[in-house]
Amino acid sequence: MKNIKYIILLFLSVITVTSCTDMLEEENKTEVSRDFLYSNPEALERAVIALYAIDRSYFKKDEQTSPYAYMLDIGTDIDWFRAGGGSTFANYDALNSRNANVRDFWTQQYQIIGKSNEILAAASTMEQDSLVTRIVGEASLFRAHAYYWLMIKFGKIFLTTEPTTYENLDKTTYFPAAPEDVWKLINDDLDVAISILSWDTPKVISGTENGRYNKVVAKHIKAKVAMWTHDWKEAIKQCEDIFATGKYELKAQPKDVFEGANLNHSETIYAYQFKNDIGGGGAASDGKFVGHRLGIITVAQYRLIMGYEDLALGGYGWGRLMPNNYLFSLYTDKVKDKRYQQFFRHYFTYEMTDKLPAGKALGDTIFPTNASQYWENFHPQCTKFVDKWTALTPSQTNSFKDVILYRLAETYLIAAEAYMNDGNQTKAREYYNKTWTRAGNDPETRDITLQMIMDENARELCMEGHRFAFLKRIGKLADQVRNYGGEFTTNAAAAGRNKGVNVPTSYYKSYAAPAAAANRRYYFKDGYENWPIPQAEIDQMGAENFPQHDVYK
Repeated sequence: MKNIKYIILLFLSVITVTSCTDMLEEENKTEVSRDFLYSNPEALERAVIALYAIDRSYFKKDEQTSPYAYMLDIGTDIDWFRAGGGSTFANYDALNSRNANVRDFWTQQYQIIGKSNEILAAASTMEQDSLVTRIVGEASLFRAHAYYWLMIKFGKIFLTTEPTTYENLDKTTYFPAAPEDVWKLINDDLDVAISILSWDTPKVISGTENGRYNKVVAKHIKAKVAMWTHDWKEAIKQCEDIFATGKYELKAQPKDVFEGANLNHSETIYAYQFKNDIGGGGAASDGKFVGHRLGIITVAQYRLIMGYEDLALGGYGWGRLMPNNYLFSLYTDKVKDKRYQQFFRHYFTYEMTDKLPAGKALGDTIFPTNASQYWENFHPQCTKFVDKWTALTPSQTNSFKDVILYRLAETYLIAAEAYMNDGNQTKAREYYNKTWTRAGNDPETRDITLQMIMDENARELCMEGHRFAFLKRIGKLADQVRNYGGEFTTNAAAAGRNKGVNVPTSYYKSYAAPAAAANRRYYFKDGYENWPIPQAEIDQMGAENFPQHDVYK
């Protein structure tokens, strides 16, 4: 759904419920009021579309920091964070209740929940025709999804299904919901969505629209929820239902998943939609389209040494988040496993004829001359978000390439883990081998273990935003971060690890990691598996009713 009408987001925000009576009495200056949007099915449909805009807006709230908290696996065992506004959060040395990324994420998810509650309440007063029924399905899925993300990140949340109004605002007593109540509401909402939504993307307003929720999205999320509640059979059922549709299949090569600007393909279950036009990515105050910056975050700052940007090398590079040596070590056969080459740029080469130094040829390796250059400018980078399709110039810092949130590869890994836990090794191997052999490896014949699932999860889904929750769910987050998070090793052994995979062995030297890269292991405390409740929310809800996690007090 590339052309979301952002004006709807403005309309939904016309009246913001607050304790200030004067704000509530301000005159509405827009042509479309909140009351109108909730007055008939056609208008309510536009309110649902606005939920997609709110959800996608997280990538643009603060172009420099906000995406780090949502995507890219920041703060886990398989990356190190070089610099930027999110670095203290990534390394856990300043993770506290006033962290802006944490606050923005909490606020955004509750905004989605609040609007979903209003839409569902309005829909309940209307005749239940096909349009209203589908609206109920989408809004229910939005609410379930927002509560899911809040639960896996914060572990303690406030639960509400009622629209916030002037009458009930000051009468609400806030308290942490019991986890079983949260999971029940999420599952109930997912069941509603599954019973209503089509297997296909719905045709509404402007024809078939990519980026809309459907039954497959709901079933994928329900499988993820079942893994949190250790309901292996439920997870298996939801995954098998998706496989049985025959509508999804893995791309032929790992790199094919991320090739192109339009990522609505056979492996994609849900992707955020971006396009460089009206409605395709939002507009900044100066009228320019914003898009997102996930691509440049993972591209090294080679430009600072070379003096130019090159789309062949990833375009403009910020060099914020990098894969670490632990992640690379998990690709045990770097010749067979295509992901090692296809998901990363391991070294840099001269690609522009008019920029060649004397004595160099196109394709020659650019060797770092010291440790600072290696870590700051020529460190290996993840290429999943690199965008050479929507950039008008190599120096463009914003991208309009779609961002995949859920894909079939993850569904297969969920199924493999669920079957393993349920005692069915035959099916566990079958689904483990889907991604393992697609990458070029020989089929796995051993019994599948949790360690194997952990490693394959990192190899396949690295930087896609699921590692933190996965490790937390299986109880391994603290150990993994303390043992491997950041970059604690030198590259002395890297040359040997890279032999035979077209990486110049002399490229890697014994470059000791900078101190900032090693912080994470020392700062991760017991209890950091849950993000802190934003202090502004604690102040509003009352610390006596909604206490902070002990580690952040």
